[in-house]
Amino acid sequence: MSQEKRIEYLVAQNKEIVRELSQLDYILNNTKSLLAKQQKAFKLLIEIQKVIAYSKNNKELYDAVAVLINSVFDMVATYIYEPDDNTNGEYRLLSYHEARPEKSDPSKEKKSLSIDQISVGEKYILINHETDENQHSEYLKKKFSLSSLIVYPVIYNDNIELIIVTGINLIDKVWFLDITNEDVSTIEAVSILISSYLRKIELIRLHETDKYKTEFVSNISHEFRTPLTLVTGLLDQLKNNLGPTLDENTLEKFEIIINNAQRIKELIDQLLDISRLETNSENLSVKKASLSDLVTTIAKSFFSLAQEKQIDFKFSFSDSNQDSWFDEDKLEKILTNLLSNAFKFNEKKGKVELEVTVENGNNDSSVIFTVSDTGPGIPPSEKEKIFERFYQLKNPGRNKNEGTGIGLYLVKKLTEMHHGTINVTSKIHQGSKFTVRIPLDKNYYSESELNSDSNKPENISYKKRKSIETGKKGSKLLLDNGDSYVLVVEDNKDLNDFISSSLNEGFNVINSFNGIEGLNSAIQKIPDLIVTDIMMPEMDGYEMTRKLKGNDKTRHIPIIILTAKADRSSIIEGLECGADDYISKPFNMDELIIKVRNNIETCKRVREKFKAEFLTSPDESEIPSLKDNLVRNVIKIMKLNLHDTSFQVPNICNELFISRTQLYRKIESLTGYNPGELLRLIRLKTAAAMFRKGHNNVAQVMYRVGLNNQSNFAKIFKEQFGVTPSSYIRQQLND
Repeated sequence: MSQEKRIEYLVAQNKEIVRELSQLDYILNNTKSLLAKQQKAFKLLIEIQKVIAYSKNNKELYDAVAVLINSVFDMVATYIYEPDDNTNGEYRLLSYHEARPEKSDPSKEKKSLSIDQISVGEKYILINHETDENQHSEYLKKKFSLSSLIVYPVIYNDNIELIIVTGINLIDKVWFLDITNEDVSTIEAVSILISSYLRKIELIRLHETDKYKTEFVSNISHEFRTPLTLVTGLLDQLKNNLGPTLDENTLEKFEIIINNAQRIKELIDQLLDISRLETNSENLSVKKASLSDLVTTIAKSFFSLAQEKQIDFKFSFSDSNQDSWFDEDKLEKILTNLLSNAFKFNEKKGKVELEVTVENGNNDSSVIFTVSDTGPGIPPSEKEKIFERFYQLKNPGRNKNEGTGIGLYLVKKLTEMHHGTINVTSKIHQGSKFTVRIPLDKNYYSESELNSDSNKPENISYKKRKSIETGKKGSKLLLDNGDSYVLVVEDNKDLNDFISSSLNEGFNVINSFNGIEGLNSAIQKIPDLIVTDIMMPEMDGYEMTRKLKGNDKTRHIPIIILTAKADRSSIIEGLECGADDYISKPFNMDELIIKVRNNIETCKRVREKFKAEFLTSPDESEIPSLKDNLVRNVIKIMKLNLHDTSFQVPNICNELFISRTQLYRKIESLTGYNPGELLRLIRLKTAAAMFRKGHNNVAQVMYRVGLNNQSNFAKIFKEQFGVTPSSYIRQQLND
């Protein structure tokens, strides 16, 4: 090859290399630009997620999003529009940011956007250098003063909730800086983030709305209990007082009213159960118990109803499992609701059957409850809906006012909580069969579901299906308690008066109408027992109980809580704050009277035990001790000051900063002696102990125990020990 041709060849190769290098440089620039955009896109999405987490409201969020799109993604202007409620199909400017200082305030044309201006039948609009020029694209470019732009609707629940418009102005047609489909993908990701935010906000709003509804139902249900207590209490009282004079027809009407009042109570209880289930405040309390005892008790309670409605009721229990673990309260509610429905929607001469089968496997055991009836049946289209809250069947022959749609919803929720299943089979005009399966093994339940606290109140509602059978009028239950004081703290005046009038025949009643009044009355008057409501103005019953049990002057007083909050957690809270007993509203007045009487008699037995031990203790140092701090301090002060002849009860009051009345009521309620009697007895027992130890000078002993009148000393010593001091000394010498 000649030199010239060789040069030509090398020049051609060099041109090819230069061309390839140029192409490679172009690819590298595009790649760098694409990578830069991707980095910016990631940064933008991260920054928006941060803003979503910390924004206080929607406007603050969208303002921040507009700024971030411009600053991080190098856009010239970003506008965010929201639907205009006043105009259909129109959107108004919600947030914007322009990186053009000379145009900081958007023009009038930009303050609104019509759906017709952007509706092109596509998911979004992209206008760049590759877009064919048309009237629509030119209009948008002119409206927003942008050479390239993206219009992206944010869709949520099939509605356009927002419209994002963002874009740039190209200088000298640098096309590799133009908006591309990759930029659209980034704005789409922003749209998804905003949609997720809107979904979260809606879920929070729905949760809060549901919470408020549930709290409202709960509060209203609690409020129903107080007037219901008055209604049922007064009805029982009228029936008891007028019973002998009423004819059979009137008595039957009384029974109908009382039964319907009880039905209202059951509905209130179900509403409260649903309220707790939906707020996740209801928990399992599983423990080892007798399944056969529970189921048999529930079944027996329905035999009288079966007889009344002329329904053939059959109950069978196939096997007994001694190691059954279950929540008695939940099982009782499940079975009671299923049986109630079976009887309610059945005709005369119909049949209801409860079949209980225990299945024991290799590693587990479970119980199957089958409740079947011969009622009207459930249409196939409604079988799944019957477990929905407040759903009622639409059978043409069915009474619309029969049932509330609460029971089966509650049954399903409680069954699922108990890790069980429920299903139903039914045929029209032939009846229905409900089958519930519940595990009975301990290992099915978590530690939090097991009732490990022995102090938690046992559910005994199924044991209390019958009213208290006293066989006496309420007043007969109050004999021999006329010297006892009962403080009633209840903000409802009618109920306060009703309780007071019922207790007045056998007790001295003190009335208070809120927690602060009750606290002050208890401290000042030291009653023998307190009956208090929980939900009260100024101070609730829990707080009042805690303060009374934390005060040395009042910690000994038994407190019975009357609670409209009859759930387990509220009862436990009451007991934990120091209450001695509780009664759920609406309550039976005889039950309250019996509990008041029993608590006061228990206190009397404590006093009698102290007196007996005090009198029989051989030495003054062996005076029986009490757990009460104030009484221990009083006895300690008395012992330390025995030698002082001027030391009397007022000195104790001054040292302990307590009134004479408070001291007398406190000491007498716990020891059976008033402070003066207790001081005198301690002096006499100390004197007797000194005589037994060889102190034979009566006058010296008398002065050492704080007495200064020898004739009086001899008199009271003889009253206590049956002999004079001199005779007592001779007896000790002879022994």
